[in-house]
Amino acid sequence: MSSVSDVPQTRRPELVERSVDVSVVIVNFNTRDPLERCIRAIQDAIKGVDDEVIVVDNASEDGSVEMVRQKFPNVGVICNERNLFYTRATNQGIRLARGRYVLIVNPDVTFLDGSFERMYAYLERHSEVGAVSPRLVDADGEAEDCFCRERTFESCIFNFTLLKHIFPGRTARINHVHAMRGIGRETVRDVEMVVDMSLLVRRDVLEQIGMLDESFKLYFCDDDLSLRLRQAGWRLVFLGDVRNRHHRHLSVSQQPPSWLISMFRQDALVYSRKHFGAVRTAVLRPLMGVTAALHAVRS
Repeated sequence: MSSVSDVPQTRRPELVERSVDVSVVIVNFNTRDPLERCIRAIQDAIKGVDDEVIVVDNASEDGSVEMVRQKFPNVGVICNERNLFYTRATNQGIRLARGRYVLIVNPDVTFLDGSFERMYAYLERHSEVGAVSPRLVDADGEAEDCFCRERTFESCIFNFTLLKHIFPGRTARINHVHAMRGIGRETVRDVEMVVDMSLLVRRDVLEQIGMLDESFKLYFCDDDLSLRLRQAGWRLVFLGDVRNRHHRHLSVSQQPPSWLISMFRQDALVYSRKHFGAVRTAVLRPLMGVTAALHAVRS
């Protein structure tokens, strides 16, 4: 495993020169034990290729940084003095990545059954594929929703506002189509959107379309990246025959629900402005505001 020394918080925005096969980028916030488990699983999973691991720590107070430095001296660490949130922190790691491929991994994900080898081999065989994502299963082995159709304004307005409760039947139909219900989660297929919790993406893609959009803080950046990747002509493939385990919400569960709702609302409006335009966002904003206010009163 290639050694990466501790790096400063900021670096020039262009990507550094390639010199390894795969760069693994993990953003951490107070998840010391899952982070250790994740890094060990990655070290066990990535074999036969030259790799590096970069942890970007968002001002953790649980000894995460000390653990990485003590137990994984070959892992690079970026220590932020404050929480820069997921998207900006991920880009910090990507800017320093030297790999032909970048593996974006959440610390609550562990690799199973040779999943990395199959993800890597698929990209090596299919030059037209820009990124691959595996099937995610929970602690009980049940498949999670990790791919869907491109997000539409209709799906946003019927899920993020009171319309969800006023028109439950229509909302259910919209969600059935959006989530691709009835589509097997164990197949290999081209998809429109994947989650980025264990996403293997080509360096060429990031150089062409750019990194994660830092207008988003926590949510919707994977929707946006998936959309931009496909618009640039790359295929996005879900590998249903590859499994990774997801121990859900270990970072976000540390935050108050009201804070998470506010963050989700902000990022949803950013996505709406970017992809649906100002007029539709002007409709969505007050409806989401009223919905949030009513939820606050109920709680």
